[in-house]
Amino acid sequence: MTACNSSKIYQMVQKQNFLSWKNFNRSIGVVFLLFLFSCESSPDLEQERQAIIDIIGAVEKAHFDKDVEAFYAANDSVWTDVRNGRIELATKVDEMASTKAYFDRMKYDELLRLGEPILTFSDDASMATYIGSVMARGSFGESPIFWVFSWQSVFKKKSGEWKLISTANTMGDPATTADVLLDQVKKTVGELKEESCLQALAQCQGPDGSFQTLVTSSHTDGRMEQNSVRGSMVLKHGQSGSWFKDTNSGQTSEELDDRMRHFTVGHELHWLMLRPEDRLTDPKFNGVKTFQDKLAMEVEFSDPLQRPFKFYYSFENFQPIGFDMEIDDQGTAVSVIFGEWEDNDGIYLFRRAEFKDPLAGAFVYNYTDLQIDEGLMRNLDKKALLID
Repeated sequence: MTACNSSKIYQMVQKQNFLSWKNFNRSIGVVFLLFLFSCESSPDLEQERQAIIDIIGAVEKAHFDKDVEAFYAANDSVWTDVRNGRIELATKVDEMASTKAYFDRMKYDELLRLGEPILTFSDDASMATYIGSVMARGSFGESPIFWVFSWQSVFKKKSGEWKLISTANTMGDPATTADVLLDQVKKTVGELKEESCLQALAQCQGPDGSFQTLVTSSHTDGRMEQNSVRGSMVLKHGQSGSWFKDTNSGQTSEELDDRMRHFTVGHELHWLMLRPEDRLTDPKFNGVKTFQDKLAMEVEFSDPLQRPFKFYYSFENFQPIGFDMEIDDQGTAVSVIFGEWEDNDGIYLFRRAEFKDPLAGAFVYNYTDLQIDEGLMRNLDKKALLID
């Protein structure tokens, strides 16, 4: 290589180094500016989260205040509305008049959020999605209502304000609504643990005189005995075996037919009230009805014979009122009504039950001893009478 070539090569390398350094400096400058811009515009997600939550809170309050302006304050002038299988464009002009008419007839007694809402933001926090679910109790005109519904609202930041641009709504079906209602019932009367055992002794009066009934119940098993001047019997059903014993004759049947099993389960009143899911299946909400002259929410279960078993809960406070139990294939139903409640260490139990049997007459059970104790499990398989 000649000196001339070496010089030219050196000059070329120096020029290339200078251009590379110049480009490097430019790149650093651009990156630095981008860094500064990103730091200055980084969204405060907690602040934005609170802004969305405040909007939802204002909308909930508008339901009680019947305030149409507040209800639509955060809506864009046009938004997408998705419900009942339809996708439509809605405008404030069109919606406010119909919503006012709705508010004029609607009275909300309760709007309860079910669980924590799901709130997410786009990477640049210019869009937000809120997913929530509520239970509503109140009246529309003269008709009481109990609803469960969920919705998704999409918000977009416009001129520094969040605006609702899309909403989708879905009403809970009868099974979902029943599940929500039963959760509220457990909050009202207390939640009995699965491993618990409950025993109830009643002094009873019927058309043919007085008798005693003792019922012991657990998650999987139930035992019942009745004692009167005419005789006594013990019945047991459940996972650990089913049997029937006539204590007068001493005869025991190691099987319990469907009729006697149904009879036994139908006397586990306290367990049915506290944990219906252990004896009954497929709960469905049937609406708000009248039961024993009281406004009540009806949940229909299926009993072990696949007959309807309808529980009724106070519309005012979710307290169980009683149930209707079909006793034959002709639809004959026995009504059971609960009364005289007491607190048993956070579990509310009734001390009186009335059976109204259209075939056999009326029976009154006054409970003189109510116990919740896991140790009572030992009584479930005893075939001898426990009533003194």
